[in-house]
Amino acid sequence: MSKSKSGRHHQQAIPQARNGAKLKPTKGPFVWETLDQLYAEFAQLCRMPASLAPLITNREAVKRLENPDEVTRIVNGIANDVEAFANQLLAIRQRHQGRVGESTDIDDQVLQLSISEAYLAWKEQFDVVVLPNVLYVQQQFQSIEATAS
Repeated sequence: MSKSKSGRHHQQAIPQARNGAKLKPTKGPFVWETLDQLYAEFAQLCRMPASLAPLITNREAVKRLENPDEVTRIVNGIANDVEAFANQLLAIRQRHQGRVGESTDIDDQVLQLSISEAYLAWKEQFDVVVLPNVLYVQQQFQSIEATAS
């Protein structure tokens, strides 16, 4: 609680996340550094589909798939999608690359907010477009492993 000019106590508004959870102010890295961390974490996501390479290059396993042509088509689509997502991610990063430290300038703060929203939108789209396809391909290979056991 803090005192207002009128002397009354009032609770400070705590920002809320999209899911309604209350966010508490924390001491930690500055926004520019946090944006760099988001970039690094999301860049790792772009590498995740590489885990499919050993599966799809195993010719014997591919032959045992129920629909190998469909799985191959999906894997090729994943590769194209990930390339596009990686390019989008780089474009977002270029908006803040090299910036560090605290910012009290309102224009910088608006830019920081805009960039963080771009990262959130990127992640939401990645989760909708890429992840379901990766999981589908993994499940297809797991099902042939299960039937072989």
